Amino acid sequence: MCGINGIFHLNYKPVDQNQLIKMRDILEHRGPDDAGLYINNNIGLGHRRLSIIDTSSAGHQPFVSDNGRYIIVFNGEIYNYQSFYPELKSKGIALRSGCDTEVLLKLYELYGMEMLHRLNGMFAFAIWDTLEKN
Repeated sequence: MCGINGIFHLNYKPVDQNQLIKMRDILEHRGPDDAGLYINNNIGLGHRRLSIIDTSSAGHQPFVSDNGRYIIVFNGEIYNYQSFYPELKSKGIALRSGCDTEVLLKLYELYGMEMLHRLNGMFAFAIWDTLEKN
């Protein structure tokens, strides 16, 4: 299991990077293989990674969509993620990793939260939309 955390200040106060790092690193036992941060003003996302499916650096999180609009932190496993490969390929969508995190984000880009009904697994995630600011 990985560990995810985040801070979102409704009053637009900037995220304290040190606070976010402390929150993230308390979860090191859940993800000793890698650590990542995303901070943009009043939003901050942290991730501790336990590399299981794709052990390469291509699975680093927070994971950013190809166009930079969406940022995701993800914990868990999508059991049927490989079943989406043909569908994504038929839509001209290339994958740069072998991780279920990327498939989850691609499905979100295509279908929004409706994609949840198609997933089989156990997971938690947060997605930040840099355009809509939510």
